[in-house]
Amino acid sequence: MHALFLAATLVGAFKITMLEPLPGGSHCLAADINDRGWVVGQSEGTGGRLRASLWIDPNEPIDLFGSDPDDVGAAVDISETGVVVGFVMHASIPHAFVWEDGVFVDIHEAARLDPTRPSQAFAVNDEGVVVGQADFGAGNRGFVWKDGALQELSGLTRTTPSAGAVDINNAGEIVGVAGVVVGPETFPRAVVWTLLDSTISGPVEIPIGAVSSIPRAINARGDVIGTATFGPDTYAFLFRNDIVLTDTLGGTSLRAPALNNAGRGVFDGQPGGVGPDEGYLWDGTTRVKLCPACAGLSTVADVNDDEQVVGTAQIGSLVPTAYLWSSDRGPRAILSDNSDATGINALGLIIGDRASGTAGDRLAFIACEDDDQDGVCNSADACPNTQGDFHIDLATHRLADTDGDGVFEVRLADGSIIDSTLTLEDTNGCSCTQLVLTFGLPESFSSEGCPQGALASSDHPLGKGRFVGTDAMDGLTVFGVAAEQ
Repeated sequence: MHALFLAATLVGAFKITMLEPLPGGSHCLAADINDRGWVVGQSEGTGGRLRASLWIDPNEPIDLFGSDPDDVGAAVDISETGVVVGFVMHASIPHAFVWEDGVFVDIHEAARLDPTRPSQAFAVNDEGVVVGQADFGAGNRGFVWKDGALQELSGLTRTTPSAGAVDINNAGEIVGVAGVVVGPETFPRAVVWTLLDSTISGPVEIPIGAVSSIPRAINARGDVIGTATFGPDTYAFLFRNDIVLTDTLGGTSLRAPALNNAGRGVFDGQPGGVGPDEGYLWDGTTRVKLCPACAGLSTVADVNDDEQVVGTAQIGSLVPTAYLWSSDRGPRAILSDNSDATGINALGLIIGDRASGTAGDRLAFIACEDDDQDGVCNSADACPNTQGDFHIDLATHRLADTDGDGVFEVRLADGSIIDSTLTLEDTNGCSCTQLVLTFGLPESFSSEGCPQGALASSDHPLGKGRFVGTDAMDGLTVFGVAAEQ
């Protein structure tokens, strides 16, 4: 994870790492992030083509379309195991795809679907099962792609087909939409299918009682969040333990994009159909307004299991900015300029994009809370309130962050002091002095500096062993391989 932050900048209490576009491109967008810190989305490449992209390292985008220079499209979801799904355009027709370990599969072509009709993959679980939507010849239908085979999802009746699957959890529960005929019209209804091995059961309609309903996400235990229309207004709904909970805050432009594994969801919209959009955290009975003091809109994009919420809001400014909300600290702007936050993972890593240049370009970023501004995310910081080793007079082959810049210096055999390639990221935010105080290392280290063995030892949980590069003057690594152990 630490490799993600080698080119980061510090903004307020956040650490920001910009994602590099593909060669020849000037902008990129982030759509999803997994708990390994891998990011997927879309990047401009050579010739201005927009390509599905993966960032394992923020400086090295991976073009998921490989050697085909003409393909355009986007990645929209990534599993914890690194399987990526999205769409690729062929002759202006979107095709669902899945990518795993460098292998790209056009699901549309592999399933021999009509090349003149569209398909798209929306979600993938940790078993590599993909769900989405495809036109099988008589309109859009939901589909499941598993083990190289495509299955069409059935509708509520033989004459009212499914219209698409939007999400799947690791238990094989699939949430999507099926049509219901009411008089002369067909309305979408939220439904659930269940995949067991290769057998699909359902769909079962979620009993909301609304004219129409659209699910957006399903969590690990099978809770579903979405929106439902009753007359002129749209409301958020939660489906939990076979009980439907509908919020009373009806309005227009309502969205309910995400929920966590505890069943707490987020939604936004215009209450009563007037004023700016407002964002809320909601457990089915109680809602929390996320930015009551915002100058204008506050929208939501995602929520994690720690009930951290991200989105876009006008916090003390008319400029919409990416923000993070938590129950103990409220809403905080991540950046000060035009920006959006689009996702957050279990470790609190945030993705989004910000305006770049004057051509309307946007660049994707990863952000995290970094209260002590040492370049190490709070979630990985073993030594909060990091301080430099300003008092240390380095002995030969010893290391310390003597200038407080986050890089450990080393004294060479000739007496010179140079920067090593070891940073506070490698010690989880701990200076040499803090390692002595926290892990009971010899007291002499706090005056002479730490040897390599102390910084990389397996005897404490901070050693990363990421030792590379040599100093040509005396042949030792810049971490002091020849130093005392």
